[in-house]
Amino acid sequence: MRRPLAVAALALIAVSCWAPPASAHVITRAQLRAAAARAANSIEKQTGASSTRVLRCRRSSDHRGRCGVESLYDSGASRCVTKVAIRLVGSQARWRTGESVCY
Repeated sequence: MRRPLAVAALALIAVSCWAPPASAHVITRAQLRAAAARAANSIEKQTGASSTRVLRCRRSSDHRGRCGVESLYDSGASRCVTKVAIRLVGSQARWRTGESVCY
């Protein structure tokens, strides 16, 4: 009677050791900032901004985050801030630009 219980306990321990850790699929602040920097470079090229920089990033869930990207211009609007949504797909951080507010 004790043998089946011991086998079940060993099987449970073996399965729990093989399970991947839950924290392995969480987007990090470094991944957020790197994706936002790629978005800033794209915004700079598309809009002709004189310079861009990443303002602030915050994680909204384990797989998603939002950043602000500031663009400076020599003519027209002097400063625009664009919201950038970032999500983790596998091990890659993907970004999508949102609305921009110009001053």
